[in-house]
Amino acid sequence: MPSRSRGLARSGGLARYGGLTASRGLAVAWAALVAGTLTLVAMVVLMTPWHPLPGARLAPAVVTDYFTPAQIARSNAFFADIRWPSWFGLALGLAVVVALGLSTLGRSLVGIVRRRVHRWWLQVICLVVLVSLVQRVVTLPAAAWAQGVAHAYGLSTQSWLSWGLDVATSFLVTVVMTAVSLLFLVGLARRFTRTWFLPAAAGAGALVIVASFAYPVVIEPLYNSFTPLPDSPLRSQLLKLADRDGVQVSEVLVADASRRTTALNAYVSGFGSTKRIVLYDTLL
Repeated sequence: MPSRSRGLARSGGLARYGGLTASRGLAVAWAALVAGTLTLVAMVVLMTPWHPLPGARLAPAVVTDYFTPAQIARSNAFFADIRWPSWFGLALGLAVVVALGLSTLGRSLVGIVRRRVHRWWLQVICLVVLVSLVQRVVTLPAAAWAQGVAHAYGLSTQSWLSWGLDVATSFLVTVVMTAVSLLFLVGLARRFTRTWFLPAAAGAGALVIVASFAYPVVIEPLYNSFTPLPDSPLRSQLLKLADRDGVQVSEVLVADASRRTTALNAYVSGFGSTKRIVLYDTLL
């Protein structure tokens, strides 16, 4: 009887301890959520260019001042046609997420991997590959439909072989980036079972910075070749514009986008010393 009493007392103590730990964990989670929300709001308030042109009023551009009625009609027709494969692809992607996340299919897939692969990090990689492959295969018809529409309107200059290579490259990039992120997350959850979300939040911020720094020099060259824009009035104007807006860029590059598209585009990518202005060669 005394031993039973001691056992009950011990169990009650463990229950109270577990309750206090759970309550403390919940409090920490709420505190982290509130702190993150306040930080996000502060960043939006402080970093949004609420007045991009101080002392000037922005007037909406009149489309007919720059394009003919025929060009406007063709643009409207393109967006009307591309809308259907875009929505179709979105629906297929959501269907895959629902099927794997809210049905026995996802549980069965995890069970198969866990029975055949015993190391947790290999399980993560295998599941990332399998889920990404299912997602890519299921949504491929919608992507091919969209590519056909772009061909029909003269926006795409790619052969189907070249397009297929781009799809394969995008799949590999997605797998690698997703696997790295999930290995980091699952590893933290295994190491810090109660407070994993705190180092995960800090690590996610660091990962975004690293990815922003590396993307222009690691990922973008997988799709395009880049050459420096020679000294010219255009280059000087772009650097002057960037300097006026407080954007420090390391160089101005030209991408060989014409082997894929006839579209016009320019953008800024990178972070720190890798930040650059990129022009599509279709602009030149």
